Amino acid sequence: MLILSLGCDWDELFVGQCGGKPNKDRLDLHQIVADPHTPGIEDHMPWVQKEMRNMWNLTDTEGIRVIAPTFQPICLMGYGLSRMGAMRMLYQIGGWRPFGHPVDNEIAWRTGEGVLSGYTLQPPAIVSWRVGGAQDSDNDAGMNAKPVQSLGNMNGKSVGLKNSVRKSLEKFFEKNWWKDMENERR
Repeated sequence: MLILSLGCDWDELFVGQCGGKPNKDRLDLHQIVADPHTPGIEDHMPWVQKEMRNMWNLTDTEGIRVIAPTFQPICLMGYGLSRMGAMRMLYQIGGWRPFGHPVDNEIAWRTGEGVLSGYTLQPPAIVSWRVGGAQDSDNDAGMNAKPVQSLGNMNGKSVGLKNSVRKSLEKFFEKNWWKDMENERR
């Protein structure tokens, strides 16, 4: 439903990113929309809190999101492309024109130039899952080629979500077949 209300002029729709900034010259194009799944502002990463307070003058985000033209999104945690947007992206960064940087940087730069356009959902609906330490990144810089020491996903967390799917998995997949059979016999 959200995408339908945006019309057909978009190439990309960012619903999960780890940073970026709105175009200060086009703040007039933002929309505030109701979303009951959005937690309060204190439950978001500091960069989200700062943008919501400073750019959009919001003191609480519970139940609302801001949709604004994408300017320089960082990370590709969750995004959609229109058909034309996919073709433009392939043309701009998919090998027709040269590029030599990470794809999320290329998308951010091409969007900043205006050759790609779209919208960003803030606060993001998709965020990273963190288990702690350097293993949270796929970049080797913080790990210095050391093996990952992790307690697994059980102790991880997502910041900025009201209901994390990963936190719900344990309950969702809970099963004790032998105990369940014993209960059925009673």
